[in-house]
Amino acid sequence: METKVIFLLRTLISVVVIYLFAEWVNYNPRIIPSLVFLLITPALFHWRLYRNGWVVLAVFAGYLGLYLVPFDITFKDVPGPPRVVRYVVGLPSGEALALARSGDVVLHGCVRKGLEPRWVWVW
Repeated sequence: METKVIFLLRTLISVVVIYLFAEWVNYNPRIIPSLVFLLITPALFHWRLYRNGWVVLAVFAGYLGLYLVPFDITFKDVPGPPRVVRYVVGLPSGEALALARSGDVVLHGCVRKGLEPRWVWVW
């Protein structure tokens, strides 16, 4: 009986963590950590992995580490071949607007939300 209660409690905690993750992605989307987290999370529901708290902690630490990397992928369409360009957040200057028209800079918006990347790979 106790193992069923622990399993239900762990499942509830997992659902809450996934919900909070989804809310965080809506606040500040990052593609690379989001994909890694979504690919690894189902494996955590396997009882052998989930029983070991270190595995869960390692996955969460990996997600946070990937979130702090100043590089990400964007799906914005820019002229030119796929390449890495600067990611500009805030009110753009005239120079930044000209660079954005040529595809050398990706503009995000006027409000900084926190951990935006500095560089993005554009297609």
